[in-house]
Amino acid sequence: MKYYRIHENEVAWATGKPRGVFVAIWKLLEQGLFTEAEKETYYKNKAYFERILPVPPFYDTGNPNKAITWYKNT
Repeated sequence: MKYYRIHENEVAWATGKPRGVFVAIWKLLEQGLFTEAEKETYYKNKAYFERILPVPPFYDTGNPNKAITWYKNT
C-alpha cells in the first residue's frame, strides 16, 4: 500500500467523499460527546499532526477542487 486514508463511511458535504479521521472525531466533539480531557487530547493530537505533516494549501482557499488528504506509507 503506497498511500492510505483513515476515514468513516459518512460522506462530507464539502467533498462528496467519506470524512477523514480528524473531521469525524471533531463531529463527535461538536455533539458534546467528549469529556474535557478527551477534548484536550483531540486538540493536542491534531496540533501534533499539523506540526509534523504538511497541511495542503488547498485548505487555505476553502478547498475549491474538493480534494481529500491521503498519507504516504513511508
